[in-house]
This record gives sequence, C-alpha cells and structure tokens, in this order.
Amino acid sequence: MRIAAVIFDVDGLMADSEPLHRAAWHELGRQCGFPTYPTDAAESLGQRVIDNFRLRHAQGRFPQDPLELLDRYHEILIKLIRERLQPKPGLIEALACVRGQGWGCAAASSGDRVYIDVVLDVLGVRSSFQAVATGDEVAEGKPDPALYLLAAARLSVAPAACVALEDSPRGVQSAKAAGMRCIAVPEGAADVSVADAVCESLFTAVDVLQRWSAEQD
Repeated sequence: MRIAAVIFDVDGLMADSEPLHRAAWHELGRQCGFPTYPTDAAESLGQRVIDNFRLRHAQGRFPQDPLELLDRYHEILIKLIRERLQPKPGLIEALACVRGQGWGCAAASSGDRVYIDVVLDVLGVRSSFQAVATGDEVAEGKPDPALYLLAAARLSVAPAACVALEDSPRGVQSAKAAGMRCIAVPEGAADVSVADAVCESLFTAVDVLQRWSAEQD
C-alpha cells in the first residue's frame, strides 16, 4: 500500500528526553526514599511510566501508590523538559520530508498527554502533527498495537498505509503488530531487528522514506 502517513514516537526519537527521564527518576527516588534509576532500566524503554511503577509496586520495590508517584514524577519531569529539552538531530528535516510529500503526520507516545503536550510545545513542532495519541488514552501500552492503531484512526488512514518511526524494541513491536512498516532509529544497542529498516539517525530515516516514496511512483 502507498504511504499516506508517518507516525512518530516521541521520547528518544523526536526528543533527547531519556536523560531527563533518568534525572526525574533519580529526583523522585531521592524524595520518596527508594533506589534511584534501576539497573534494568533499559528493559523499560518504550514502556508507560505507570506500568513501570505498578510492576515495581507489585514487587514491593516501590511502597508508594503508583498514581501518586506518577503525579510527582510528571511534576519533576515537566520542569526538566522546560529547562533542558533538545530535539534529536534530523527532526526538523524529517517533519519537512513528511510535509513535502503531503503525508499525514501523527505522534504516538507511551508518555502521558500531560507532558507530551509540553514536549511538542518546547520543541516547537505541535503544528506539524494532525493527531497525537498518548499512553494514558489506551488500555495497554507498547508493545500492544493500540497506540499506533489510535494514531492511524485519528488520521483516518489505514494502518498498512502508515510508516512508524521508533527508537525502542517495544515501540517497533507495537508498530509492526498494528500492521505498519517501521523505521527504527535505536538508542544504543537495542534489538530492533524486526523493523523494516534500521537507521543511525533521523537524517538517514529521511533517506529511507524518500526511497520508499520513489519506489511507489
């Protein structure tokens, strides 16, 4: 099917936000008295924060109520985003490519709307997106396909006509489960082998999008 839309992940893909998440986790741990950023944190890439908190609460590692922790976490994180957030290299070029092709454009993030809205505003890219789907709007987070299916529905585009841009294994699995092609721009050595293409940066992801578009003509 011809490409009709591109759907962007947010954390780690559009925005260099993973260091800010780590900093927010450290500060939350300092305030609440639990261990700071866990050694198995890499396994949580692409996961909803509330699911992470619920799992650790069930394991007895976080005694506080997960929803209370989430509110405090967002307060810390949003402050850091406003102070320090930077776009990933190639973001503006990727959005320009999508716009130039006349494709629909959406964001599908495991993050909650309360801080994803702030990210889009700080990056100055909100107007580039016709739709946004966030983790607090679906029953199951990535790797479940619900987020990507919601984003496609809000664009009124068939999932098979969408290309997802992702950085995490969970996100790639989510996009593929939704029936989309996926270009991965991974953080570190993450296993994203099920993606249709793996790129070093958003600049090279643009090259893949342009090549796929040309192959359709």
